[in-house]
Amino acid sequence: MTNVLLLCIIIGTVLALSPSDYQLSGLETYGSFDDQYSGLMPIKMDDNDRGSIFFYLVKARNDLASTAPLVIWLNGGPGCSSRVGLINENGPYKLSAGDQLKGEKKYVLEKNDNSWNNVANVLYVEQPLLTGFSLAAKGSKKVKDEYELSKDMYGFIQNFVTVFEEYQGR
Repeated sequence: MTNVLLLCIIIGTVLALSPSDYQLSGLETYGSFDDQYSGLMPIKMDDNDRGSIFFYLVKARNDLASTAPLVIWLNGGPGCSSRVGLINENGPYKLSAGDQLKGEKKYVLEKNDNSWNNVANVLYVEQPLLTGFSLAAKGSKKVKDEYELSKDMYGFIQNFVTVFEEYQGR
């Protein structure tokens, strides 16, 4: 099941410009009914000479998505993938050791009853560029300071709320 989740994350990295293009499907087979989106968001919509930042959005559970706040999760670093928080800390799943004596795989995905998406929409962001699945444009230089990082994050957030209009003003 872990491989399926990671495959869904990778498949979701196709550049798209509407929420439906980023939406993940098929996870209900593994017990997830959370509304999830994943992919690469360009830093600039036109003439993107910087690259694209990878994100994973998990909407709030229990019909709260339309009113719950948007929380942005950034793992420490710089350069630590936010998938650490998604998979090991506060995401909708927890990775647990399987009971191989009962024929289970080495690791299994289980619903995380303490996930932050019980009360909020959670946006996991892999930053700066070249962290995790985030990509730098050809010829783009590595981020060297917080000023450059803030410009990239500003572009990412602007484009994210343009594509996911429901989060404007939250």
